[in-house]
Amino acid sequence: MIIKLSYERIPVKDFMLEKDVYRLLSQMKYRAGGEETSISTLVNDMLKQYLHTYILSRTMGHMIISKDVLKLAVETMNDVQIKEASYQDAIRYKEGAIIEHGRPSLDAYLAMIRAFANANKFDFEISRNQDNNNQVLVMTFHMGDKFARLKGYTYRLLLEEFAQIEREELTGTSIYFEFKPKKQIIQEL
Repeated sequence: MIIKLSYERIPVKDFMLEKDVYRLLSQMKYRAGGEETSISTLVNDMLKQYLHTYILSRTMGHMIISKDVLKLAVETMNDVQIKEASYQDAIRYKEGAIIEHGRPSLDAYLAMIRAFANANKFDFEISRNQDNNNQVLVMTFHMGDKFARLKGYTYRLLLEEFAQIEREELTGTSIYFEFKPKKQIIQEL
């Protein structure tokens, strides 16, 4: 199942909202970029979130669990268990990249990391270092040192597949990666 989303609009015949759902959506102060958003845009955003968070995550073997419970579980892990869990997490991301994008790639991994951050309300930023034009990934979790290490190790495994990591910082709450994509050699058959 490869999920490709385009921005082309298609009217859906016989699509109906329940009256109470429509009333709630109409009353919401949903804002994107400071402007009110149409119900059509809101429903599309919700469906995209549903595809990324629920359908893809379930396919990848993820489940919804309380942040407090997850934090407590990770805090009981030793370094060997954290690294093993990171390896398993990276495998799930690779499977997700194949399902959603057809193959793993740096762009696919970054899109999935962004979706994970958005779904879990973690601070996330992708930018460029003005000094050397390297890409920079920064995420803040507020889930404890061991959780930050678990996700940091996971993301290092993913990034190293397609990028050279120039600088890495793991703190008690955040991860920072500065990287540049590896040159891809395309061989003709």
